[in-house]
This record gives sequence, C-alpha cells and structure tokens, in this order.
Amino acid sequence: MNNKLDQIETLYNRVVREIENEQEVSEYLLRIYNDLIIALSEASALHFNTLFARVSFISSRYPISKAWRYILQIPRREIQQRRLPEEELLPILKASIQLLLNLCHKEFNGTLGAHPFEEPPLPNFGYKKRSGKFKKKFARAIAIEWDKEEKQLIILDEDEPDGSRILQYHAAGINDIFSETLELALGEIGLPLTLGLTDIVCNEDGHYIPGYIVLMPDMLLDVTSITQVESDGADPLAVNVIDIFLPMARSDAIVIGNVANFFLDEMIRDTEKPFVDIFKASFKVYPVEFVKMTDAHLRNIYDKMQFHFANIQEVLQNRFPALGIDRNYCVIEPSYYSPQFGIKGRLDLYYENEEEQAASIIELKSSKPFKPNSYGLSSANYHQTLLYDLLIRSSQSASFKRSNYILYSGESKETIRYAASVEAIQKETIQHRNQLVILQFRLMQLDKKDARDIFAEIDPKFYPHLKGYVKRNVENWQKIYTALSPGEQFYFKAFSSFITREHTLARIGSDQGDGSGGLAGLWLDTIDRKE
Repeated sequence: MNNKLDQIETLYNRVVREIENEQEVSEYLLRIYNDLIIALSEASALHFNTLFARVSFISSRYPISKAWRYILQIPRREIQQRRLPEEELLPILKASIQLLLNLCHKEFNGTLGAHPFEEPPLPNFGYKKRSGKFKKKFARAIAIEWDKEEKQLIILDEDEPDGSRILQYHAAGINDIFSETLELALGEIGLPLTLGLTDIVCNEDGHYIPGYIVLMPDMLLDVTSITQVESDGADPLAVNVIDIFLPMARSDAIVIGNVANFFLDEMIRDTEKPFVDIFKASFKVYPVEFVKMTDAHLRNIYDKMQFHFANIQEVLQNRFPALGIDRNYCVIEPSYYSPQFGIKGRLDLYYENEEEQAASIIELKSSKPFKPNSYGLSSANYHQTLLYDLLIRSSQSASFKRSNYILYSGESKETIRYAASVEAIQKETIQHRNQLVILQFRLMQLDKKDARDIFAEIDPKFYPHLKGYVKRNVENWQKIYTALSPGEQFYFKAFSSFITREHTLARIGSDQGDGSGGLAGLWLDTIDRKE
C-alpha cells in the first residue's frame, strides 16, 4: 500500500506541475481523490454502495474538523455532477488530496493516533449554513453517530454535508413508529447507515424531524411482499422470510386472478369484446394451467369467469366515467420504483389527468375482501394500494391529487371501492418494509459464528395466532428443518447467506469509482458514469 501511495503522490505532483490545461488537471485530480477515498474506506470491512457513504465514513472515522468534513464532500459532488468553475474547484481539490494523503500515510504506516494530526490550511470554500426553521421534502443521509439515550443521530445530509445536523427519531406522533426498529438496525447493521428521510421539518436548533425514516432506501423491496408481513412489535418476525423459499402454489384462485387481470388488460381497449373470445385468448397466455384441468374443472372456471367479466365490463363502461376516469388514457401495468421510500411495484391500472393535476390508481382483486375494514377492503389489499399511492407521490409533484380504488371483480355489490390515503397506515407499512431490511441483514449473517438462527425461529409455538395455509407452511417448515442434520443445516444457512448477499449487491451495488452498479445505479449514477 505504501508503494501505491508513493505512485499516487508522484502522479499528483506531475499533474500539478506539468499540465497547463486547468480542465484536464481537474479531471486527473478528481480521479486521484476518488482513488484515495476508496483506499481509506477499503481499510474497513464495511460495504459502501455510494461514494457519499465512503466520504461520510472517512469524515466520521478520522479526527478532522467540521469544516473539512464539508470540504471533502465538494469533490465527491463534482465527480457526480460538475458545478464549480476550475478556478474555484482546483484549490479545494488540491487541499483535499493533501489531507487524504496525510491520512493514508498515517493509517497505513500505523502512526495515526500516535501523533497529532495536522490538517492542511483551509481553502476558501464559501460555505453558508442554512439557518432558522425550514421544511424539506426528502433527504438522503448517512448516520455517523448515535445517542441512544437522547434518541438522536448525527447525520450527514447528502445535499448539505456539513456534519452538523441532528436527527430526532422519536418525535411523538411524527416518527416514533420507526424508532425501535431503527435502533435494532443501528445495533445489528451498525454505522454508517444510509437513511431516506421524507417530510422533514428543521427546527430552530437545526435538528431534522422527518415524518418517514427509511432504512437503506436504495434496497428496493416489492410492494406485494411488504403487505404480507406479519408484525408483532419492533423486532421483525422470522416467519416473514418463509415465502422466499417456498415453491409457487397453483390453485383455482390464482388462475382466476391471472385471467381476471388479462380480462382487464383486454377490455380497457375494447369493452364490447365478447366474453368467449377473451376467454379463448387467455388459453394462449396460461396454457399449462388450463391443460392440467379436467373438462368439468374447466367448465367450472369458465362459469366463474363470466361473473368477473360482467363486473369488469360494468365498471369500465359506467363506473369509470362517473369517477372521472377515461379508460382510453389509462396505462396498463406500469412499473414504478421509489428510492425515496425504498419500494417498487407494478400497478394494475393507472390514470393521469395532467390538466387537472390528478391521478387514479386502480388495483384489481378477483377474491372477496377478507375481514374487510371500514372501507370494505381487505387489510393486505388496502396496505398494498397505499404503498402504490406513495410510489406515485414520490414520482409526481406535490400538487397532484391522488385517488385510489380497488376493483373487486368477484363482488356483486360495490365492485369498485375507494381506498382513502391515511398517513398513519402508510407509515406503519413502511415500518414493515424496514423490518424486512433487517431480516435481509440477518439472512446475510447466517454463516457467521454464533449468528442468530432465524430459520429455527420459524416454529408454530412462536406464532399461535396464525391460521390457514400460513400455519400449514410454518408447520411443514419446522418439521423439515428440525429433521436436517447439523451439516445440512450449516450448508443451508451458508447457501442462503451467500445468495442473500448476491441479491443485495444486485440491488444496491458497490461503488468502486466507476459507478455504483446494481439497480441503484439507475438513480445514483450520472449519465456519464453509466456510459
């Protein structure tokens, strides 16, 4: 490493002395800065999916002043998007590289901490901290210090990385729903921890009080999986990982649901299309499912689908116009992702009216609502629609009015039902998403010595309230897992840990100086870095 540092230092001196073109000098120095940041952060065993996380880690780990914490973020920002002219950037770049070289020499020579650390002279960086109360829609932040007693975190805001912000994460009625699970993440995942903060109010003291706190927002989780979460407090339940390992079940309900969705896709274009024609067309979409059926079984499905067809047709022809939805301008199964809330999903139907700044989400359900709430909606269906509402909210302007509906094609009355947006329930659902993130981390730790065996926690005695097919799945799991030999259990845990790490890496990537990679590169990397 010392040899590499000498090479970097030699290159730095040659660039500064021999190259006259200031733009070319900046490009070389930004690469040198990037290499030094990676070298210092790689000295730890932590995973960093963004350059911001690397710089924030260095700022928190080493004894540097708050002013330098801010200065070190300026070249990082310039790598992602050039803003400063060369005459302003170059003094900052040179001073930052000198600071990083000093840190590297002391770190890799083993003298850091043994001698006082001398910072280079501060360049003129013209920083003016925003003062007073203000509101902010969203911030990506890195938590670097934790005061558990005061329920506070010291964070670095990616847009304002001066290191002086305090996050209050236990504000009653505002964000306290996230606090206990956040503390679990801080204890198990550790610092630095990436957070997504939404609906932020900054008080007179400069403290952030966000409405939503999202753990590792770049790890997008599917809306459907979040709505299936079993929760009993802050600690995520191990039973929520069971669906990852179970084979896809085949049943009449699933076939009917798939065919009903096909009906909606076809009839949104032409509501006068005959039932027989659409049903025949569904054979081409789901041939395996239909071929397995007997004639009597198929006739039963045929009869049931006529009822669903009539309900969907009535809604499209009569209810949509009454609700102000023009089916000719509906989008079928659009996919959305939200790095703000850490979720992704595919809507059944979406309608947008730009002139009126209005949008409607329509989710089709072929089943009848199970234990309906006051809106006549199944809890899981309602939570799913509210997450879709957050997806649209994060991609549209704040002025957009959103209306959410669930179309129950198997119901004879009130086929289409309104799903009111209730923020408290949306926060509860995002809290469930945060619990899944912790479970992902626990899966990654399964191959570690003395790790918590969450597979052994999938046991009927821990879930006496479960019923139906979920209860049967837990019973079957416990029966099979406990019958495995110690060697088989060890292999299964090691394999699951490895696969989870691979999937996590595919989602959040790993910044090595040439882009973050993974799905998160879509929003973290500039066009130039992607190219």
